[in-house]
Order: sequence, then C-alpha cells, then structure tokens
Amino acid sequence: MKLYFLSLIGLAGLAFTLPRPSPIEEPFHPPDNSRYPIDYGWAAFTNEVQAENESVADTNTYPFSPDLSPHFLTNTPIIWQVPPNVLPESFWFYRRLPPRPFSTTIISNAVILAHVQDHGFPKPSTNNYNILSDANCCGMRFPIFSIQPAASAISFSTTNRSQTTNDMPDDATIVKRASEYAISFGLDPAQLIQKPIIAECNSSDDDGHTLTNSIYARRIFLSRNIDGISFFNGADNGDGEGISVELGSHGQTRSVDFRWPNLARDKNMPTPPPDVLIGFIRQHKVMVWPIPDEPDFFARIKYLATAKTCLITNATPYYFEGVFGEMPTNDAPSKIISPFVVLDAVADFGTNNVTFQIIASLYK
Repeated sequence: MKLYFLSLIGLAGLAFTLPRPSPIEEPFHPPDNSRYPIDYGWAAFTNEVQAENESVADTNTYPFSPDLSPHFLTNTPIIWQVPPNVLPESFWFYRRLPPRPFSTTIISNAVILAHVQDHGFPKPSTNNYNILSDANCCGMRFPIFSIQPAASAISFSTTNRSQTTNDMPDDATIVKRASEYAISFGLDPAQLIQKPIIAECNSSDDDGHTLTNSIYARRIFLSRNIDGISFFNGADNGDGEGISVELGSHGQTRSVDFRWPNLARDKNMPTPPPDVLIGFIRQHKVMVWPIPDEPDFFARIKYLATAKTCLITNATPYYFEGVFGEMPTNDAPSKIISPFVVLDAVADFGTNNVTFQIIASLYK
C-alpha cells in the first residue's frame, strides 16, 4: 500500500524575484487543502480508502485505511488517563453561510497593506480578484494579491522576499504586527487564539553545505476561536480559519493569509465517552499522526502495535473546514465546520516508552 503526501505549501510559499505585477480579474483557484483533516504542510491518504454513505453531517465520507492505525492485540490494555474537563460536554457543528463580498473598508485596508495601490482598489464583488506577476522566463505567473469571496479569503505576498537571516523580528514584533493586521481586517485580537510562532529555515547554502542556524522567516497564526477551540493547523502555518502573518529579515512582511467565512450553528452533539474513542482505536478507525521526514511510517505503526499497554494521556479538540474523513469532490469550500480530536498517547513496551499522537473522529 502506498502513502501519499499532498503539499500545502502552495505558490505563495515560493521565493521568486519577479518583475512588476499586473492586475487581472479571472477565476483563478489556488489549491485549498485546508479541507483535509491534516494540514502539517502535507496530508496523508491511502489508495485503499472507500466512500461511506453516511456521517454525522450527512455527507459522503471515507474511513481511514486500517493500515494507518496500530493493530493492538485484543488483550492489550488501552487506558484513558486524560484529565477531567479537557473536553467540553458537547460540540457544535457549524455550517458555512453563502459567501458575500468583503466590505470596501477591508478591501482598501488589504490593498494598502499589500502595497498594491497603484493597481487601484477593486470594488466589493463575489468574483475572484487577483493580481498576478508578469510571466517569468518559463512563462509562469504567480498570484501576489488575491481576494476569493467564495472561500472568504484574502492573501498577499511580496515579490522580493529576502532569504537573508539578518535582523529577524522578535516575538513581540511578530505578535504586534499580526494583531494590527487582524484589526485591519475587522477582527478583535482578543477573540483569536495565538498559536506558537514557527520559523522557516534554509537547509543548505548555495554550495550545498548544511546550515544549522539559518532562519529566514518567522510566522504566526492567529486562529479563529470557536467556543474556545482553535482551528487545527499542525504547523500553525495559517491553513485554518484566522490570519497568518510571515515576517522576514528587517521585519519585511513576506505574506499574509486571511480566512474568515460567515458561520452559523448547525447542530449540537454530546461528547462521546472515553470508551467510544477507545473503541475507535481498537476498530482501527483512527490514524497515527505521521512525523515529518520519518523514514518508515508503517514500520513505526507495526512497532507501536507490539506495546504491552497504550496510555491516552491528553485530548485536544480542534475545528476544521469539512467533515472528518470527508473526501472532497470539487474545488468548493466545505459547507460544514466540524470538530475532531488529537489524542496524545504513550506506548509502553515494558522496557521503554514511545510517545505518539492519534487523530480521531469524535463521531464516526
């Protein structure tokens, strides 16, 4: 069986030196992988998943392949040691309301923040608006400013991104800049959940020598807060709902990604008890969270299955756009915002312990 990896880095994450951009309004659709249940710069799926006919949100879904879950022996204890009150008593499912144009104020603020005033200020519209770079030597053009009303998203990036590591902004500068941008988009920073600041690094220099201290950008993701729960983002790189800001050398704003659809509560469901979630593990309806660049994902799963005891030590709920396990059928954003849980686990082998994480549905 094969394990596929889908990159979420996208065109905005590449560094190019481009000529002066030109505006264009056309149905440009950049990849939107945030609807998948995992977004750590990659997502794992198998070629053996099959669609189911029902789910809590009444959409077609697929189960995880059993090969993505450890097959513990039937007599292997799975012990729930999660502290009480970590999970709420119930979860709301949300539905996405029909898209509407961004306000003139938000559009104007975005244009000014992106420094693309010379292209004019687009009027509020339900049509996509993009400013693309001029064609490079390969004839390729890249979006540097994008308004996507259907996805309730605005994003922009600079065309002259510096890869130097000099004078990187500190935490306070990054948080302050992101909060200012959030206010410009009409958000209250107090209603956002700040995720850990992460760094982008050069792995090698121009001569191929490995670099050990080569941070060229730092990024923060201010997640949308729904009922005190943030949007899942394994790398906190802004693929969820909220605002992501990346700063580079000398505080240069390298990119900004803003996503904020209008939502309404759909249905409320009680949180399943621990024995239900343990049952999902035993039924192989969960997935072990892959480790980036690990040499053999499946070998690790087989090793975990030999544990004498499995301890579940913590449970962290998240929201994401879609239904857990939903297989996207088109390029449209999911109409459902739903919860799921990441379980911290310890495999006890008697002589040593191994920590790992499990991605599990709450209602499957």
